[in-house]
Amino acid sequence: MNIAMAPLLSTLSKGISPTLQWPVKFCLYNAAAAYILSIITGNVSQVDRVWTFLPTIYTAYYALLPLWPNTPRLFFFPYVPETVHPDLVQRFSPRALLMFGLVFIWMCRLTYNTWRRGLFNPNDEDYRWAILRQKIPTWLFQVFNLTFIDSSIHTKHHPLPAGLADPDCRCPAA
Repeated sequence: MNIAMAPLLSTLSKGISPTLQWPVKFCLYNAAAAYILSIITGNVSQVDRVWTFLPTIYTAYYALLPLWPNTPRLFFFPYVPETVHPDLVQRFSPRALLMFGLVFIWMCRLTYNTWRRGLFNPNDEDYRWAILRQKIPTWLFQVFNLTFIDSSIHTKHHPLPAGLADPDCRCPAA
Protein backbone atom coordinates (compact mmCIF):
# COMPACT_ATOMS: atom_id res chain seq x y z
CA MET A 1 0.00 0.00 0.00
CA ASN A 2 1.17 3.51 -0.71
CA ILE A 3 2.58 4.91 2.56
CA ALA A 4 1.01 8.35 2.01
CA MET A 5 -2.47 6.90 1.38
CA ALA A 6 -2.45 4.45 4.33
CA PRO A 7 -3.47 6.97 7.07
CA LEU A 8 -6.18 8.48 4.86
CA LEU A 9 -7.70 5.11 3.98
CA SER A 10 -7.45 3.94 7.59
CA THR A 11 -9.32 7.03 8.78
CA LEU A 12 -11.96 6.67 6.07
CA SER A 13 -12.65 3.02 6.84
CA LYS A 14 -13.35 3.56 10.57
CA GLY A 15 -16.93 4.77 10.08
CA ILE A 16 -17.78 2.38 7.24
CA SER A 17 -19.57 -0.94 7.57
CA PRO A 18 -17.04 -3.79 7.32
CA THR A 19 -18.68 -5.19 4.18
CA LEU A 20 -18.20 -1.84 2.46
CA GLN A 21 -14.58 -1.10 3.42
CA TRP A 22 -12.85 -2.63 0.40
CA PRO A 23 -15.49 -1.52 -2.15
CA VAL A 24 -15.38 2.08 -0.87
CA LYS A 25 -11.58 2.20 -1.04
CA PHE A 26 -11.67 0.73 -4.55
CA CYS A 27 -14.35 3.21 -5.62
CA LEU A 28 -12.50 6.23 -4.21
CA TYR A 29 -9.27 5.22 -5.89
CA ASN A 30 -10.97 4.72 -9.25
CA ALA A 31 -12.79 8.05 -9.05
CA ALA A 32 -9.57 9.87 -8.13
CA ALA A 33 -7.58 8.12 -10.87
CA ALA A 34 -10.22 8.94 -13.50
CA TYR A 35 -10.31 12.59 -12.41
CA ILE A 36 -6.50 12.97 -12.43
CA LEU A 37 -6.26 11.29 -15.85
CA SER A 38 -9.00 13.58 -17.18
CA ILE A 39 -7.01 16.62 -16.01
CA ILE A 40 -3.76 15.32 -17.52
CA THR A 41 -5.28 14.30 -20.86
CA GLY A 42 -8.02 16.92 -21.19
CA ASN A 43 -10.40 14.02 -21.94
CA VAL A 44 -13.14 13.43 -19.36
CA SER A 45 -14.18 10.08 -20.83
CA GLN A 46 -11.51 8.26 -18.80
CA VAL A 47 -14.26 6.76 -16.67
CA ASP A 48 -15.89 5.30 -19.82
CA ARG A 49 -12.92 2.95 -20.20
CA VAL A 50 -13.60 1.22 -16.87
CA TRP A 51 -17.29 1.67 -16.11
CA THR A 52 -18.29 -1.41 -18.13
CA PHE A 53 -16.17 -3.54 -15.76
CA LEU A 54 -16.89 -1.90 -12.39
CA PRO A 55 -20.33 -3.42 -11.66
CA THR A 56 -18.86 -6.87 -12.31
CA ILE A 57 -15.93 -6.22 -9.96
CA TYR A 58 -18.24 -5.07 -7.16
CA THR A 59 -20.67 -7.95 -7.72
CA ALA A 60 -17.80 -10.48 -7.78
CA TYR A 61 -16.59 -9.08 -4.46
CA TYR A 62 -19.91 -9.86 -2.75
CA ALA A 63 -20.57 -13.13 -4.59
CA LEU A 64 -17.13 -14.47 -3.69
CA LEU A 65 -16.91 -13.23 -0.07
CA PRO A 66 -15.85 -16.66 1.30
CA LEU A 67 -12.73 -16.55 -0.90
CA TRP A 68 -11.27 -13.26 0.33
CA PRO A 69 -8.72 -13.08 3.16
CA ASN A 70 -9.26 -11.03 6.34
CA THR A 71 -6.46 -8.58 5.57
CA PRO A 72 -5.44 -6.95 2.30
CA ARG A 73 -2.46 -8.73 0.74
CA LEU A 74 -1.91 -6.00 -1.83
CA PHE A 75 -3.29 -2.48 -2.20
CA PHE A 76 -6.20 -3.49 -4.43
CA PHE A 77 -6.60 -7.09 -3.37
CA PRO A 78 -10.12 -7.70 -2.02
CA TYR A 79 -10.45 -8.59 1.63
CA VAL A 80 -13.20 -9.07 4.19
CA PRO A 81 -12.46 -7.63 7.65
CA GLU A 82 -12.70 -10.08 10.55
CA THR A 83 -15.60 -8.06 11.97
CA VAL A 84 -17.92 -9.19 9.16
CA HIS A 85 -20.58 -11.56 10.45
CA PRO A 86 -19.55 -15.22 9.89
CA ASP A 87 -22.86 -16.04 8.15
CA LEU A 88 -21.76 -13.80 5.27
CA VAL A 89 -18.33 -15.32 4.77
CA GLN A 90 -18.71 -19.02 5.61
CA ARG A 91 -20.73 -20.05 2.56
CA PHE A 92 -21.54 -18.74 -0.88
CA SER A 93 -24.89 -17.09 -1.47
CA PRO A 94 -26.72 -18.65 -4.44
CA ARG A 95 -28.47 -15.32 -5.08
CA ALA A 96 -25.19 -13.42 -5.13
CA LEU A 97 -23.66 -16.00 -7.48
CA LEU A 98 -26.68 -15.74 -9.80
CA MET A 99 -26.40 -11.94 -9.79
CA PHE A 100 -22.70 -12.21 -10.52
CA GLY A 101 -23.41 -14.43 -13.53
CA LEU A 102 -26.10 -12.07 -14.86
CA VAL A 103 -23.94 -8.98 -14.34
CA PHE A 104 -21.02 -10.74 -16.05
CA ILE A 105 -23.20 -11.46 -19.12
CA TRP A 106 -24.40 -7.83 -19.11
CA MET A 107 -20.77 -6.66 -18.87
CA CYS A 108 -19.77 -8.73 -21.91
CA ARG A 109 -22.56 -7.18 -23.98
CA LEU A 110 -21.86 -3.68 -22.73
CA THR A 111 -18.09 -3.99 -23.21
CA TYR A 112 -18.58 -5.20 -26.77
CA ASN A 113 -20.87 -2.25 -27.57
CA THR A 114 -18.44 0.17 -25.93
CA TRP A 115 -15.57 -1.28 -27.96
CA ARG A 116 -17.66 -1.15 -31.15
CA ARG A 117 -18.40 2.56 -30.55
CA GLY A 118 -14.67 3.24 -30.07
CA LEU A 119 -14.83 4.43 -26.46
CA PHE A 120 -11.82 2.31 -25.47
CA ASN A 121 -9.73 4.52 -27.77
CA PRO A 122 -7.81 6.85 -25.39
CA ASN A 123 -8.36 9.80 -27.73
CA ASP A 124 -12.13 9.37 -28.01
CA GLU A 125 -14.40 11.40 -25.78
CA ASP A 126 -18.16 11.16 -25.38
CA TYR A 127 -19.66 13.86 -27.63
CA ARG A 128 -21.91 15.14 -24.83
CA TRP A 129 -18.94 16.42 -22.80
CA ALA A 130 -17.73 18.61 -25.67
CA ILE A 131 -21.22 20.16 -25.95
CA LEU A 132 -21.44 20.76 -22.19
CA ARG A 133 -17.88 22.16 -22.11
CA GLN A 134 -18.97 24.87 -24.59
CA LYS A 135 -22.07 25.84 -22.61
CA ILE A 136 -20.63 26.37 -19.13
CA PRO A 137 -17.53 28.06 -17.67
CA THR A 138 -14.35 25.97 -17.41
CA TRP A 139 -14.32 26.01 -13.60
CA LEU A 140 -17.93 24.78 -13.47
CA PHE A 141 -17.17 22.02 -15.96
CA GLN A 142 -14.31 20.85 -13.72
CA VAL A 143 -16.64 20.81 -10.71
CA PHE A 144 -19.12 18.78 -12.80
CA ASN A 145 -16.28 16.49 -13.91
CA LEU A 146 -15.23 15.79 -10.32
CA THR A 147 -18.69 15.50 -8.76
CA PHE A 148 -20.63 13.76 -11.51
CA ILE A 149 -18.49 12.26 -14.24
CA ASP A 150 -15.72 10.86 -12.06
CA SER A 151 -17.45 10.40 -8.71
CA SER A 152 -21.17 9.74 -8.95
CA ILE A 153 -20.77 7.39 -11.91
CA HIS A 154 -18.61 5.14 -9.73
CA THR A 155 -21.03 5.15 -6.83
CA LYS A 156 -24.13 4.43 -8.88
CA HIS A 157 -22.47 1.26 -10.23
CA HIS A 158 -21.80 -0.11 -6.77
CA PRO A 159 -24.39 -2.81 -6.06
CA LEU A 160 -25.04 -3.64 -2.41
CA PRO A 161 -26.86 -6.92 -1.89
CA ALA A 162 -29.58 -6.87 0.75
CA GLY A 163 -28.30 -7.57 4.26
CA LEU A 164 -24.68 -6.68 3.61
CA ALA A 165 -24.95 -3.15 4.95
CA ASP A 166 -25.64 -4.48 8.44
CA PRO A 167 -22.65 -6.38 9.89
CA ASP A 168 -24.90 -7.97 12.53
CA CYS A 169 -27.42 -9.36 10.06
CA ARG A 170 -28.43 -13.00 10.29
CA CYS A 171 -28.51 -14.13 6.68
CA PRO A 172 -30.90 -17.03 6.04
CA ALA A 173 -29.32 -20.35 5.17
CA ALA A 174 -29.21 -20.80 1.43
